[in-house]
Amino acid sequence: LHVAYTSLPPGFTSGSAAKQLALQLAQTIHEAAASAEDFHRISGSHFALLLPRQSLETCIDRAEQLCAAVAWQVLPCEGGALSPSFSIGLVAIDGSLGADALLATASAALRRAQQSGGGRV
Repeated sequence: LHVAYTSLPPGFTSGSAAKQLALQLAQTIHEAAASAEDFHRISGSHFALLLPRQSLETCIDRAEQLCAAVAWQVLPCEGGALSPSFSIGLVAIDGSLGADALLATASAALRRAQQSGGGRV
């Protein structure tokens, strides 16, 4: 089992643009999920997509497809439009980590992806 973990981009954590981006992001991820059970909103700005019975390579491909799907979205806002970048942290679940440790590992993977530049896995 792998988990694709993401959050709203920095600067999109409050306000109407954040709400609109969260809705679009949720819709994009939900459409990519094999079933409704695979997609979860962890908190107001964090999302997880469970990817069971798939190879790491397949999970990386799906995560990259999600990044590309979000990248084309343009959000109208005051003074123009925004095109947010989107990164995903990908972790494997082998049963050795509890929920808190798993989320911490996923969050660290997401930070590494974000630090590598927008649109990364």
